[in-house]
Amino acid sequence: MKEFEGRYLGFSPTDESNVGLGEMELVIDENKIKTRLATGLEILEEEMDVSDFLPMTLEEIESSTGRKKPEKLEVKAFKHSSGYPELLFMKEEGSEFRVLQVRTDGLGEILGPTLLTNVDNGTEAFEDMLQKIESQDKKGCVPRLRNNGKAES
Repeated sequence: MKEFEGRYLGFSPTDESNVGLGEMELVIDENKIKTRLATGLEILEEEMDVSDFLPMTLEEIESSTGRKKPEKLEVKAFKHSSGYPELLFMKEEGSEFRVLQVRTDGLGEILGPTLLTNVDNGTEAFEDMLQKIESQDKKGCVPRLRNNGKAES
């Protein structure tokens, strides 16, 4: 998992938010994977050992997602030894932009996917996602980590 070390920001479903999602941060280092989720009421934190994650085969990925991998999409995935969470790192052929989908098999996935992007080289993609979400509601509607897990408006 070494090639995926870094900091990822994005959004994850939460029923405690008026907009159905909150800001999520996932940090992968040599030994740990740490997550923080702004739920709308609080920040939920979790820490897992990198050594507990196993590479997934293409067959496992397609079985888990229920979809065939598109031809021009590079996917590398890992699953926790207990089965979940799954970390799916996706990148379109020829693109520098990488998306991380976190699958938990939890009830929150009914609301939508957890999608994050690497922000080690800038937060433009994250800010773009945030702006698109806020354009559907209002600025400050998304629960943020910087606001103790609550929306700013």
